[in-house]
Amino acid sequence: GTYSYEAADACTSCGKGKYQHLEGQSKCDQCPGGKYGDKVRLSVCQDCTAGKFSFAGKQICTDCNPGTFSSEGSANCDSCNTGKFSGGFGSIACGDCTQGKYTPVGGAHSSCIDCEAGKYNDVMAANTCVKCPEGKFSTGSAQECNLCDAGYRCWGSDEVGATNAKEHNCVDESEVEPEKFFCPAGTGQTPVTVDATGFYTLPEGDQFRFNKESKEACPEYYECADGLRAPVMEWETEGCQMALEPYYLVEAAENIALLALGEPQLAKSNHNPPKTVLYKLE
Repeated sequence: GTYSYEAADACTSCGKGKYQHLEGQSKCDQCPGGKYGDKVRLSVCQDCTAGKFSFAGKQICTDCNPGTFSSEGSANCDSCNTGKFSGGFGSIACGDCTQGKYTPVGGAHSSCIDCEAGKYNDVMAANTCVKCPEGKFSTGSAQECNLCDAGYRCWGSDEVGATNAKEHNCVDESEVEPEKFFCPAGTGQTPVTVDATGFYTLPEGDQFRFNKESKEACPEYYECADGLRAPVMEWETEGCQMALEPYYLVEAAENIALLALGEPQLAKSNHNPPKTVLYKLE
């Protein structure tokens, strides 16, 4: 812990930040990086504790900044990145980013970054977020992407996925026969084409022409084609052949009949085989 010059009559104590562990030396050495000397006359320097660092010749150790960390005896602090972070001064380790967040490769990060809308990640300590696939969307900080709503399509862009559940109608409004298509939940760019016959698309109504969600088998006494359904009836009573009062003209699909007001009449469908139904004009 001391030194002397040539011909000196006494030894001199090493100052703070220096040490000497040998006898008969002409100078003191600086405490190396990662150690410190806070007293005079030291024969050995002390290690910095974890979460601190020092350069050579320091009397004290300094806390690592947010975004960095150190282990015991460190001459510098290491950066937290690639899915990790440290939020305060004097960190002894990095923490993992949770699902839905990330830190990139490189840099020193004091907090994790939220996944942007249209992306997600479902793992701890991620260094990036993943684009939502076609048919799914996210609104930010997502651990998973959700299915887009039935009756709509979604796919986002080249860089990010969809950011809302109703990004595009099931079909464009320029489509001439929109009832031929439907979009169950989770549809991407391409809607589903309904069978040419035997099914119709739902929901029905003009307000849903471009937002069909599903298909349904054609019910009895109806015919279905290109996503639309219509009743098909062929009247077969003697009363329907009489064009006299009080019978009324009735049109059913492409068929025309005369029914008496308030009187039950038999009818049969055009399906094969036909089925008899009882109708009454009210």
